[in-house]
Amino acid sequence: MKKVFLLITLFGLFILSSCGGSEATSSKKTMCECVEEAMDTGEESPLGCEWLDEISEKETEKMFVEAMKDCPDIMSEVMEVMMSEEEEEEAFDGGDFIDYTENYEGQIVEWELHVTESIYSPESIRDYKGKDVKFQKAEDSEPNFPSATNIIINIPEDLKLPKAVLHDDLIVKFKCGGSLTEGNVALAVSRPKR
Repeated sequence: MKKVFLLITLFGLFILSSCGGSEATSSKKTMCECVEEAMDTGEESPLGCEWLDEISEKETEKMFVEAMKDCPDIMSEVMEVMMSEEEEEEAFDGGDFIDYTENYEGQIVEWELHVTESIYSPESIRDYKGKDVKFQKAEDSEPNFPSATNIIINIPEDLKLPKAVLHDDLIVKFKCGGSLTEGNVALAVSRPKR
């Protein structure tokens, strides 16, 4: 899971992209070199790979196709890791998360959650930057654990947020602090696409 998160961070996408790239210089590594080094060392941003933060999603998709030709062995390994991660996500035990939250400290989680903090219009979740906000699992969403369970998540000052209020459902990506009530930090918040 850590390798997949590392790669997702490198590409800025949930779908890992590529290994290609003909723009390498002596200090700028190719996409293949960056992905291979990231997978080998676990480094989030290997030296010479800083340019990955600047590529767009469209560029990444194009590079993905090129990568299948340029470094098929590395791409095969990346795809295997991605597929095993998907299997792990499907087998997620929500009850275990609730009962043993401390075992999930440091892990990145993304769920559809329901705002239960008393936020009423004209205020919105945007007015809660730098504060903790109370959420519960959105009805009929995964993972499967009691919907009445409160999860407190801190909303960083610099996070882009929708104008959500009490009872709105949101997709919340957060880093688990090892507790349901403290240390959880939002990384991204958006409305679900329906």
